[in-house]
Amino acid sequence: MPNNIKVGAVCFMFTVFLFSCSSSSQNSDPIGGSCTYMSTTGTATIVSLNGASTGSNNCNNNPVEVVFDFTPANPADANTATDTNRVLTVGDGKNPPLNYVLSKGLTVGSTHPCTRQIEISGSCTPVVFTFTDVNLSDYAASCF
Repeated sequence: MPNNIKVGAVCFMFTVFLFSCSSSSQNSDPIGGSCTYMSTTGTATIVSLNGASTGSNNCNNNPVEVVFDFTPANPADANTATDTNRVLTVGDGKNPPLNYVLSKGLTVGSTHPCTRQIEISGSCTPVVFTFTDVNLSDYAASCF
């Protein structure tokens, strides 16, 4: 079963900051509070777009579950394991509409520069992925 990971508006505001980080560096980021994260740059590959189940937290307009794999830029680094079957959500963890996803270039097989942040201290979002080439902060208009 895929792991639900928050990706979107909350994460996107860190894109400029993340460009200055090197793989596996430690940074303090206010994602829900005063926390320390380990950042890893890499690539996200969209592996599937499936209709979201009706019992899920969904947008109203043809929601899809967007599953991606994250591959670190430096696979030799012991702290940069590959993440597979992650689920991209928007806002408060909603599955986004198919038309919105396609308009953002998120298609099966597409690859996107991505940064993964793993919380190492504090009590914030445990894992955050940022697709640095896709702005997901404008999801709301397409969601309802």
